[in-house]
Amino acid sequence: MKIPKYVYELVELGRLRPAPLDEQANSSIAGQGEYGYMFRVYRKSNSQSGGVFVSEVERITAWARREYAESNIHTYRWYTDKEHRKPYYKRDYALVTITDPVAQQLEKLIALVSKKH
Repeated sequence: MKIPKYVYELVELGRLRPAPLDEQANSSIAGQGEYGYMFRVYRKSNSQSGGVFVSEVERITAWARREYAESNIHTYRWYTDKEHRKPYYKRDYALVTITDPVAQQLEKLIALVSKKH
């Protein structure tokens, strides 16, 4: 399976990461019988328009489906301007579930990129 350049760039920039384990365990999605790996796709910056961000997330799910994996966008987390300015900068993100074989390849890519840095 070939991973597209835009997905590779998202991983390199730290914008595509596995969701924290506590978020995966406490998610209402897990209770609905939805299985797979949960990933967070982070918005590039506050200046990136919401529409562009949504289309990026939809592009990732479309690629996963083309590679015979199930992929669903579950939620978008939008922070207010006040929350963005706090000492601990918060980035907007989307929560996406992707199943194997794509999730397995993404995890390998994330581990490989983490070793480089």
